[in-house]
Amino acid sequence: TSSSRRLAVALALALAGLSGAAQAATWNFGTCNGVIATQQNWGSCGTNSGEATVSMRGYNSTQAATSSSQVYGWSGGGVGYYANGYDTANGAHAVDNAGGVDALVLQFSEAVSLTSFTVGWNGNDSATGSWNDADASVYYWSGTGTPTINSGSELTFGDNAWKLVNHYANVGDLTGNTAAVSTTGSSSYWLISAYNGTLGWTTGNDAFKLLAVAGNVVTPPPGVPEPGSLALLGLGAAGLLAARRKSIVRS
Repeated sequence: TSSSRRLAVALALALAGLSGAAQAATWNFGTCNGVIATQQNWGSCGTNSGEATVSMRGYNSTQAATSSSQVYGWSGGGVGYYANGYDTANGAHAVDNAGGVDALVLQFSEAVSLTSFTVGWNGNDSATGSWNDADASVYYWSGTGTPTINSGSELTFGDNAWKLVNHYANVGDLTGNTAAVSTTGSSSYWLISAYNGTLGWTTGNDAFKLLAVAGNVVTPPPGVPEPGSLALLGLGAAGLLAARRKSIVRS
């Protein structure tokens, strides 16, 4: 009957409303200039199109951070990382994989599912010395709490809680220097590094500066019930519909 259909629609809308919403947003680092963070402290800069904010740290796979390690912004060119002073005098001054793998860890104020990232200066467009490529890797944190990369320690890619999304070849040759990210994962912590894979691509020559990231902010509505409560609500809704059908048949 029409009343049964109305009840079913109302219950479906109620359940859908409890599943949360996603809002597209962009975080741009083009205005970042100078030191953003030292050692492995968090720092922030740039602009964002939504309410969720972002801060960042720098890491290297083989070199523990010291007082000379810096996340550094090059106005208009993006954000790079000085790993333990390794490339402060010479080199790409970027996220690279010479002398270990550099990475930027992004901490968002809300859970985010990235949809793309854009590089500024990169080895594809502006080769510098041996840095003539711009391959990248993207991960998100699926563990509880904060990532297990503590101040003063090297980045551990082997931690199972860091989930690899994909490796991206020649990002500087893509349209708009932008790589599309496709994943169902969402997290408050994302990691973008120079290529760190075993696909047979060349290594030691990748370098880029991160210019922007885009994604969907996953915001649960106020008072979201636990998954068990959602399941009970679903069972209750099914029971109500069944009882409604029985009463109609008897009448």
